[in-house]
Amino acid sequence: MLRGAGVQDFATLTTEALEAFEFSSDGLEVSVDAWCTFLRSWGVEAREETVRHTLVNGGYPSRAAVDHHGGSDAYQLFGGGVGKRKRKPLGSVIFNYNQIARAFSAPDQPATVKALLDDDGRAKS
Repeated sequence: MLRGAGVQDFATLTTEALEAFEFSSDGLEVSVDAWCTFLRSWGVEAREETVRHTLVNGGYPSRAAVDHHGGSDAYQLFGGGVGKRKRKPLGSVIFNYNQIARAFSAPDQPATVKALLDDDGRAKS
């Protein structure tokens, strides 16, 4: 469908890279690079300093968007919380986590699969 609309080769990135800034200030540059790569792959001129500023200070809706939706511009769309988001244990966000953890922990699984889990059964980041 995208190719039919003229979109050719766009970057494939991980959510972890795009959201790294939310969990740790150490992840800010990872996220800046990821967002710049993503935007550029869609043909958008992405300036690192602008992306960094938006991730650090937050992004707000345009006046046109606020007017269109009849709301307030007092809310942030994204960003502005560098290092403030806490990781949740996978067991709290994956419905069948226990089943998956048991399968990954099975004796016949390769060490590389078992290495995905921490000692407490959470995915390593």
